[in-house]
Amino acid sequence: MVDSIRIGDATVQNLSSAPFGQICGQTAVRMTCCHYSNTLLEKVSCQVGAKNITYLQLYCNHNDDYVLQISDLWTIFPNLNHISLHYMPLVDTWMTEILEHDNHSITELHLRITDRQQVTALSTNVVAFLQAQKKGFYLRLIVPGIEEDVPFQLDQGELLIIEVLEVDLLMYLNQKLPQYIHRTRLLVQNHTSTLFVWFF
Repeated sequence: MVDSIRIGDATVQNLSSAPFGQICGQTAVRMTCCHYSNTLLEKVSCQVGAKNITYLQLYCNHNDDYVLQISDLWTIFPNLNHISLHYMPLVDTWMTEILEHDNHSITELHLRITDRQQVTALSTNVVAFLQAQKKGFYLRLIVPGIEEDVPFQLDQGELLIIEVLEVDLLMYLNQKLPQYIHRTRLLVQNHTSTLFVWFF
């Protein structure tokens, strides 16, 4: 059984002519360098059985007219619990969108932030956003070009600066700081192995 499908360089046109029918059994979809639109995502959802998909990764948008709304992803893939967005234009109101769906099943949200102004806006609202989520929610922000000793000055939460790769964070917490493993957390990182992690 296949649990993940990768789709690259897709458009509505070439996906429609792809030589496969519905693919069964996968729970994750990873899309790279596509001409994203809601129509494309809907076509993918029909091919993969949208209700089975719990993990969605969208990487590198080739459609200058498309701006993603998180709520569209829920409509198309109703059982998502992990969303990972890299080099994807995202509406500024994404936190509000998620807060308005207080019964959502998202437990992990990974975003690459390329606009430094967005970082400033995030630091103002992120604490209230995280406190409104279910315990254990994980927000990961990749912010290229971080030069500050601490990228956010938050008035709440406990900050730990951890020198490990992000993929090793859970193992690190499990071995060294097990009391933190189930807490809501915000991770901010550059491309280095320095992780700024706030626990709530």
